[in-house]
Amino acid sequence: SGALVLSGHASVWLLAALAVLYGGADGFTLPAQQGLIPTIVSALRLQQANALLGLTTSGLRLLGPSLGGVLTALGSPGAALEVDAATFVISAVLLLRVTNAPRADEVAPEKFFVELREGWAEFKRQRWISTTFVFFLFGNFFWGAWAVLGPYIAKQHLGGAIAWGLIGGASGAGAVLGGAIALRHK
Repeated sequence: SGALVLSGHASVWLLAALAVLYGGADGFTLPAQQGLIPTIVSALRLQQANALLGLTTSGLRLLGPSLGGVLTALGSPGAALEVDAATFVISAVLLLRVTNAPRADEVAPEKFFVELREGWAEFKRQRWISTTFVFFLFGNFFWGAWAVLGPYIAKQHLGGAIAWGLIGGASGAGAVLGGAIALRHK
């Protein structure tokens, strides 16, 4: 998307198509990440590893919007998107260095519908899971409105990209604080 913006060929439809591709790829990230962590970290360190992962993610939620807002205000939206793209390349290179994860052919596959039925039964049995699901359902709905209206309001009333970047950074700061607390809690 950065190249499209920089070249002047960006359109709503092209950016929307790229967002769909990104969303599809991102849909694989969390399950893969959740499955990878227990295979490369000992059970004794799993809680700390998950907290550290959350803290790192939160730290990036603090730095990313702030840096994006500054890059957009001082440079261009296309340049900010190109910096974002570079972080994906760096992540891919770092993931290539993970060598002790089990290979897919070393793990016995289970039947999809058997796992789905067992998972659904557990979902219904554990009330906290369904409550959390509803919370995230509403959270994701309102996050979409926030992500669309927030930048518009920041541009119209708060000074633009830097203000929106600071707002996003403040959200990340809260997440860092929560992650630090989770890292210390045993």
